[in-house]
Amino acid sequence: MRKEWEDVKTTLTQPDQITATEEALVGDRPIRVFSNAPSSLRAVFSMGAMLHSDKVALVCDGKSHSYNDMDRATVQLANGFVSQGAVKRGDRIALCLRNCPEWIFGFWATVCVGGVAVAVNSTLHPSEMAFCLTDSDPTVVIVDAERATQLASFISKSEHILWIVTAKDDWIVDFTQQYLNSSKTKLVPYAGFVNANSARDELPSVEVGPDDDATILYTSGTTGKPKGVLTTHRSYTNALFGIIYVVTFYQSISEDPNNPPEVTESVTLHVAPFFHTMGLVQLPVYMLTGAKTVLLPKWNPVSALKLIEKERVTSVVAVPTMFSQMLAHPVLKKYDISSLQRTMTGAAPTSTQLLKDINSNFKAVHVNGYGLTETTSTGTTCAQPIIGMKPTSVGIPSAVTDIMIVESSLTGDGLDLTKDAFIPVKNVGRVGEIAIRGPSVFKGYWKNAESSAKVLTKDGWFVTGDVGRLDEDGCLYIMDRAKDMLIRGGENVFCAEVESAVCQHPQVLECAVIGVPHATLGETVCAVVVLKDSATKVSAAQLISHCKKHLALYKCPSQIEFWDGSELPKNAAGKVLKKTLKAKYVVSSKL
Repeated sequence: MRKEWEDVKTTLTQPDQITATEEALVGDRPIRVFSNAPSSLRAVFSMGAMLHSDKVALVCDGKSHSYNDMDRATVQLANGFVSQGAVKRGDRIALCLRNCPEWIFGFWATVCVGGVAVAVNSTLHPSEMAFCLTDSDPTVVIVDAERATQLASFISKSEHILWIVTAKDDWIVDFTQQYLNSSKTKLVPYAGFVNANSARDELPSVEVGPDDDATILYTSGTTGKPKGVLTTHRSYTNALFGIIYVVTFYQSISEDPNNPPEVTESVTLHVAPFFHTMGLVQLPVYMLTGAKTVLLPKWNPVSALKLIEKERVTSVVAVPTMFSQMLAHPVLKKYDISSLQRTMTGAAPTSTQLLKDINSNFKAVHVNGYGLTETTSTGTTCAQPIIGMKPTSVGIPSAVTDIMIVESSLTGDGLDLTKDAFIPVKNVGRVGEIAIRGPSVFKGYWKNAESSAKVLTKDGWFVTGDVGRLDEDGCLYIMDRAKDMLIRGGENVFCAEVESAVCQHPQVLECAVIGVPHATLGETVCAVVVLKDSATKVSAAQLISHCKKHLALYKCPSQIEFWDGSELPKNAAGKVLKKTLKAKYVVSSKL
């Protein structure tokens, strides 16, 4: 790390600073943590509710909720959980509904009584949702009417679960008559459950500690059955203070640290699903800072632009595709988006062309981030001035997070710690597998010790499965997922690098690269492309010629496929489903 950056880090972590650090024992292992981080998410909630009671906390579908409203709803839910004996410390409460105020109230009520919030992907197939619920074995499920209907068969057989449905009483009656006539399943309306505890005005007395389990988030399952990522309260509170540290750090190394930008009321357009780590990790930030959160339950680029204008949104955190769709939409110039001060991308690689487009259209400070579900969305961040100097980097870690590049065979399978040695690379800039250590690293995979042992070392390192390198300043560069990398004629080709080059073409909206089997070379490079304007005539030959200007010949696509649709197929977290692309184009190439 540059000396001036190291000096700032040293200053910000001194005992008299809000972002001071110290060593703490987690189990029998010492780990560096933020000294002033709250002890639990319950402590974060209590502080936020006390400090910001009269401020607007949420806006959803035109309705506003104050922090006082959120406190009251959370307290009533929490008391209902405890008074009915439905939740004891460590019990799971599943949240199976779209982004909405009830999701947020349910999350806070769960972690405040020592329960474990299970964030179920609400866009999954019913059988996949049922798998997550069976695997996590919750005592309570908060569900909306749409998901309840999809899960009707599962609900009828789940007599040990209390189902709280965000629907009206008459809907509950109809559903019960249609699906639960002979079942003893307990199904209650959300409003009635909350109102039954309206006399309560304080959280139940439950002790919640930093190393208690807080959440289970399921991985996307693109390579098999999803795994439950078990994370503690300490992980979230240190991720929260990591954000405070990062903001202060970048302000301190900016061109004019003594003249910070004007601070206005923070209004965030929240578009990431709460069942995704990038969406969930924002909730403690909103709570502690008193931000106004504008929810967009279902993504639509025009709806997002309308809300930015109407609510004078100052901040948007989204996956790169969402920004691409807003920027490419013909109505972009119709809306006043001048209120935006900060934009942030994460969850997927951000191409250099998209960064240029964001900077030229939004006139906001942009932050690029890297993190995983297993690290509570914590890893590295890149903002000005570093992002200006190193636009392809994802930046540097916070003061309590360590990044290491370890030797990997780079066969496409990545390291397996039960089989492979864990050896740090010796040379700066050498490519290997990324490992992360810090207080926000997950505890392990829920009821899956075998999978946990493959990625977690005894001294706290998590081997991510991502391929990258560190430069001389300690800045991280993501090359690819180990499993996404392809090998053409013995040469490693990183799909993310090729995708970034293709996306620099002015007519390309998005691109995904896959390997296609080849009798001689092993694999060849295939780029699947979505154009900004389907009426625009761009040939495969033109795109290949464009790539030859930016890439070595062996990295250039030999096959270009134009996807028939407005965007590539993705999971709910915004990640491209390369299995779907391979099923179509790898099979067709063999015919």
